[in-house]
Amino acid sequence: MIHNYLHRNSDYPSILAVFAHPDDEAFLVGGTLAHYARCGARVELLCLTHGEGGASAIGLQRPDQLARLRRTELEECCKVLGVDLISVLNFPDGRLTDIGTNTVARSIAHVIEARQPEVVLTFGPDGLTGHPDHLAASQQTTLAFEQVARPGSALFYAGLNGQTVQRLSSRMEGSLGDLPLRLTGLPETRLPVKVDIHRTARLKWSALECHRSQADSFSGLSHSDRLLMSQYEYFQLARIAGGLKNRQPLLDTRSSRIK
Repeated sequence: MIHNYLHRNSDYPSILAVFAHPDDEAFLVGGTLAHYARCGARVELLCLTHGEGGASAIGLQRPDQLARLRRTELEECCKVLGVDLISVLNFPDGRLTDIGTNTVARSIAHVIEARQPEVVLTFGPDGLTGHPDHLAASQQTTLAFEQVARPGSALFYAGLNGQTVQRLSSRMEGSLGDLPLRLTGLPETRLPVKVDIHRTARLKWSALECHRSQADSFSGLSHSDRLLMSQYEYFQLARIAGGLKNRQPLLDTRSSRIK
C-alpha cells in the first residue's frame, strides 16, 4: 500500500524545504522533492549556509572557493530534482547555534511569508547526525513556522528509519572538528508518513552526485545501501498551523495516490 501523498485540493500545494547545507536536501528528501515536482507542485528550497566549513573531496582549502563551488553544485542538484532554489543564506557554516535565535528564525520566516508554502520540510529535532547546524535548522524552522505559517499548512520533520541507520552508520560516520557525528534513526512508528520514491530514486542519486565536493561522504554506500534508500523517505507530522480544525494536512498518513 502506498501511503502519505499530498492531497489534491482545488490547487496543487506548494512545498518549501529548509536545510542547513548543500547536499542535505538530496540525501534526506531528494526523492520526495523530485516526486512532487514531477506531479506539478511548486517545490522550493531554502539553504541556510553555503557549506564552506565542510571538507572538500577535490582539495579546495579556501572557504570562499568551497562556498562558490557548493552553491554551483546545489544549483545543479536542484535542476535535476526540478526544485527552485529560493536562496542560499549567508550564515556561517558550523555556527548557526552561535547566531541569535531571532536572526535565523526571522530569515526563514521572511521566506515562509513571501512564498506561502502549504508544506514545509526540515530536519527532525535530532538533526539526523547531531550536527549543530542541523539541530539549529530544525529548531529555527519550527519557530518560524509557528510564527508566520498560513493556517492549515503543515510542518514535517524528515528522518531515517532505524533499519536504514543500522545499515549505514558504520559507513557514514564522520566528524566536525572534535565533535563526532553519528546517524540517528527512529522506528517507523515514529516516522509514520512514508513517501514512495521508487520512481524518483534515480533522480535522488543523480542529484546527490552533483555534490562532487562532498563525494567522500557518500562513497562508502554500496549498491544494496542505495537500493534500501530508494524505496521510501520518512517523515513525521510536527505542526499544523492554526491547529487541526482548519483542514486535513496536505501530506498525511492516509493512503492516497496522485494520479
